[in-house]
Amino acid sequence: NSLIVAGTTTVVSVIVGSLAAYGLARLGLKTWVLSLAIFLMLFIRFYPKITTAIPFFVIMRDIHLLDTPWAIVLGHLGITVPFVTWLMLIFFNSLPPELEESAMVEGATPIQRLRYVVLPIMKPILIIALILVGSLTGSVAALSQFGTPQWIAGVYLGVAGGDAHEPARRQGAHRLPHHCAGDLELLAQ
Repeated sequence: NSLIVAGTTTVVSVIVGSLAAYGLARLGLKTWVLSLAIFLMLFIRFYPKITTAIPFFVIMRDIHLLDTPWAIVLGHLGITVPFVTWLMLIFFNSLPPELEESAMVEGATPIQRLRYVVLPIMKPILIIALILVGSLTGSVAALSQFGTPQWIAGVYLGVAGGDAHEPARRQGAHRLPHHCAGDLELLAQ
């Protein structure tokens, strides 16, 4: 279930956020309107998440998704899609419009411009978005459930004095994915 939730959330948020950012970047909005849209997208990250617990519970109960992995996916998407949209919007605003204009002159449709011109250029930012969203949703933690070898956990954490046969959980290996994801997120910022 953890892999389904983390994987689905990561992939869907990167796809939806990228498409939303591409549309916002190419709409030709005024700067203040775009700034307001970015603020509203990021505002979701500032307020306490506990304030949405009861309304989210009621909505999930009413649409019969309570106690399913899809309820968790929807909860994560509410946080990660605005984050990816903001991240991708910065990237799309930095792209020179001449690249797409030259493809348009050659007769490319908007879908072809996105597929053949923009998508190859945005591979690095897509990888960054996948890593950041994966760290937000716990993809790294979900993968660790398949067993992190104890010696790798010991080397990464620098655990000294632990018995080699002692379970990795007692040595602190269960915190490894969260430390790595947090460090990676701070590094990316």
